[in-house]
Amino acid sequence: MLGWQIFIHSVRMVFSNLQEALQIGLIPSVAAAIFSTLVLGLTSANGIDAGDPAMHLTAKDALNVVVAALINVLVSLWIFVAWHRFVLLEEYPKGWIPSFNLDRIGAYIWCTVQLIVVCVIASVVILVPLLLIGSILAAIVPPLGYLLQLLPFAAFFVVYVLFIRLGAALPAAAIGEPLGFMDAKRATEGSNGTITIVVLLLAFVQVVLSLLIFQASQILPIVGIASQTIIGLVISLVNVSVLTTVYGIYVEKRELA
Repeated sequence: MLGWQIFIHSVRMVFSNLQEALQIGLIPSVAAAIFSTLVLGLTSANGIDAGDPAMHLTAKDALNVVVAALINVLVSLWIFVAWHRFVLLEEYPKGWIPSFNLDRIGAYIWCTVQLIVVCVIASVVILVPLLLIGSILAAIVPPLGYLLQLLPFAAFFVVYVLFIRLGAALPAAAIGEPLGFMDAKRATEGSNGTITIVVLLLAFVQVVLSLLIFQASQILPIVGIASQTIIGLVISLVNVSVLTTVYGIYVEKRELA
């Protein structure tokens, strides 16, 4: 089953190159985590209680939170570009700081922004009609109202499949190969079933790991932060490896090892 093979290949890609994965992502991830923790700690010190529904953020606190989020996103994209280039171009990391290819990172950021916009639009196009139809059916047959709670999840999976199919353009941006979203869509034609299996496997693994991280943080907060950083890095690289594998199979026509 190709979906299972893509998932296993992506997991193996990370764990069989664990040293390179850590060299590429560990230091930037830890630095971003420390920065975010300090910023959020300062925000809490100013009297902000995330559990208080009446909490109020000052303009400065809000700016700090936004900056922390942006730093985390930019660091993640920096890591992703380095990982794509390592896998596809065999660009091995030198030392413990990944290479900073400004032009490729810029192209990757722009491609990511465009992809998010496309997926948001697709979510609205898919979810709104589903909710309207579901509301009508629930009015006729009230027990069907419970199904309305499942519609956002169904829409999420459909859009996630679309994200991975179009997301084949992201590895291309990382290595400097021209590949538009329509090209990616054509290249991955007929892969919906395969990618749906990959998405389900990724979702299952991420839910299980999230529960483990939550339990660890309840026992000892510092363990929770450390495990969230390391496990978060690994699972994010697995997700990126799925995009890399999809690109390799459907665009470059590579064979799975």
